Amino acid sequence: MKRGLIVYVTGGAELADDSWGIYACMDRYAAHEVGVARDESEIAYNWWRMVVRGMQEVMCVRARVDGDGMELIGMPLRLCG
Repeated sequence: MKRGLIVYVTGGAELADDSWGIYACMDRYAAHEVGVARDESEIAYNWWRMVVRGMQEVMCVRARVDGDGMELIGMPLRLCG
């Protein structure tokens, strides 16, 4: 089963789409694809993009980014699959 993960940045600095934190999330949640969202509309866009690309399961997790790195907040929420 292909799994997608959306990282919803709710506080702190910006998170680049190709940062090391993204790759760490891919390993932690066994995701095939990761997207970064900064607001609710980007969550919907990333969800649609992943479903179109064949992801059977899409999850969303909140994160806070600061100078020391990225901190995940809470458990991931399964959006579909």
